[in-house]
Amino acid sequence: MNDPLQPAFVAASPRLSPPATPLRSWLIHGGVLVLWGLLFAMAFRVGNVGAWSVGVAYVLYDTVLLLFVGWMTLPILRPRPRPAETPATRRNTLGVIVASHNEAAVLPVTLAALLGQSDVPDRIVIADDGSSDGTAELLTTRYGLVAPALGELSAASATHPSLYWLRLPHGGKAVALNAAILCIDTDTVLTVDGDTLLDSQAIGAVRRAFTDEPNLVAATGVITPVCSRTLAGRCFQWFQTYEYIRNFLSRYAWMRVNGLLLISGAFAGFRTDAVRAVGGFDTDCWWKTTNSSTACTATPRRTGCRGPCACWAMRKRTPTRPAAPAPSCASAAAGSAASCRRSTGTARWSATGATAGSAWRCCR
Repeated sequence: MNDPLQPAFVAASPRLSPPATPLRSWLIHGGVLVLWGLLFAMAFRVGNVGAWSVGVAYVLYDTVLLLFVGWMTLPILRPRPRPAETPATRRNTLGVIVASHNEAAVLPVTLAALLGQSDVPDRIVIADDGSSDGTAELLTTRYGLVAPALGELSAASATHPSLYWLRLPHGGKAVALNAAILCIDTDTVLTVDGDTLLDSQAIGAVRRAFTDEPNLVAATGVITPVCSRTLAGRCFQWFQTYEYIRNFLSRYAWMRVNGLLLISGAFAGFRTDAVRAVGGFDTDCWWKTTNSSTACTATPRRTGCRGPCACWAMRKRTPTRPAAPAPSCASAAAGSAASCRRSTGTARWSATGATAGSAWRCCR
């Protein structure tokens, strides 16, 4: 099912079709290598502090990075005005892909949050990645879906008209997302993990942001973990909180200098036609949070967020090389842009043996 995306992916992927390395990059990397060699040699030729030259250089480098991140994230503390509102020509359509593999225990919570939104998504596609834990029984008995043939999209749910079931052989999250991307006929698409819980106003806020800023192609928010009340759970929550805040603040800082490379996948908004134009998601990605951010020909810039939180997004720019034609799809529709304004959620991590959670938040 992913063959229609492959030509576009090969053309857009810097891994498969690497662009020429500019001279300044060679000079920077060469200069760093020469500097490292000189500092390493000093460890054998110079005594006292000079013997620790490599370590001192690393500490200075890391200190500069910390100062850079701190300076670039200062705007988070200052309220910023919302972007000027312009009359929308039409209501932006929005679809959600729920990538799920053996998530029957938590999928009802995720679907209840999606179906209970103040602004219900136009389409919800459950990309069932070869589940063997009772997901099929759950979808047929509780949600009125009829099991489709393997690799096919079901008819709409008898009880929830916006809900569909894409039944797939197990191939991984990226494969499931790519198959679902070809079945989505909305302007924008959100990828949501099967164990993510959204705030009741999340979809409405994202839809408004997509409509307000048509040049956005991808966006996400900040994650806040909520773990079990056991000692192990609290310790794990503290570790996750530190890890996520550090990473997200760093991404916010790099976004402000057009250096953002990653959009987290547990709640990620994309312009649908932009994802298709770059060939979807990388099926060779080993990480759970699969993303196609680096392939989207986009420049990251700050959004109109305000309040004590951070969010980041990518906006379109002129491609530096010709892109392959986007794969055709009978249900393809013109895309709009994505900007996460406010969303929350919880996610369980089975590897820990505890009920660990992750909450996605972005400014209103």
